[in-house]
Amino acid sequence: MAHFNFTSWIKFEERNNLSISKIPGVYLICISDQEIAGNPFDWMSEICYIGMSVSNGGLKSRLDTCRRAIINGKSKHSGGKKIQKAYPNYEELKSKLYLSVQKFDINPEPKKTNADTLRQLGEVVKHEYICLAKYLDKFGQYPRFNS
Repeated sequence: MAHFNFTSWIKFEERNNLSISKIPGVYLICISDQEIAGNPFDWMSEICYIGMSVSNGGLKSRLDTCRRAIINGKSKHSGGKKIQKAYPNYEELKSKLYLSVQKFDINPEPKKTNADTLRQLGEVVKHEYICLAKYLDKFGQYPRFNS
């Protein structure tokens, strides 16, 4: 059984307040007209993207790439590009954009030389798929920008 230990929802713009530099994990992006910052994580249909990072830069680097894509569509983040296409005015969107992350306490170094680390990173990738399946079970479709 999967354990969903996501943070409370925060404004996407406040993501740098999280200790996520070089940390692998799964993240959820939500677009909501209601103020949900500070609310405990819960599955909701407004979750529009589920992603993960096992890269050297961790969640922080991946979310920074996502933000650049949401702002101008010019980075290598497919979900961020899809959000930007649907919401081209970031200034209007950012007050509705929220984030929740689940960190995995894995020392990301040395990734390629340590078999145990590789197995742990595989669990992060697996968890992203489990989250996508959970969303699909609950709402009958993928999050809007994962499709």
